[in-house]
Amino acid sequence: MNKLTVKEIDLLERVKASPELRVLFFRKVKGLKWFDVLQEGGYFNAENIPAPIPAREAGYVQIPRWDAVEYLVNTVHELINESAKDYVPRFLEIIVGVTCYAKVNNISNVRCRSAVQEMRVGPSHSACRSRVQTTVSGVCQKLSS
Repeated sequence: MNKLTVKEIDLLERVKASPELRVLFFRKVKGLKWFDVLQEGGYFNAENIPAPIPAREAGYVQIPRWDAVEYLVNTVHELINESAKDYVPRFLEIIVGVTCYAKVNNISNVRCRSAVQEMRVGPSHSACRSRVQTTVSGVCQKLSS
């Protein structure tokens, strides 16, 4: 994949230093060229899934966003390219890891669950799509059980 430019590296450093920039960053950033550096930075680690938090009103919870998952959803369509085939198992590893972590730790975050399901419909290349759908279908079944 393409290397990040000096400006992009600077942007990433600012995002690391200021977590409040992550929402916009992960919504806007595009391309697999970001994947390696984001994965190395731990942004896709399952431990980062935000658990629901109690709301002000008793009996209700707020479901926080996991900002990094937006990047994955927005980028999954690139997996159809032959040059991106090495990323397919890495995306699947994240999906399975996040799902297992949530299940083991009894974390139910509907936003993450719907993002995983969105990733399922991403790639249109038949071999890639089949691999992603099979894996994600199993993951979704685990989530709902």
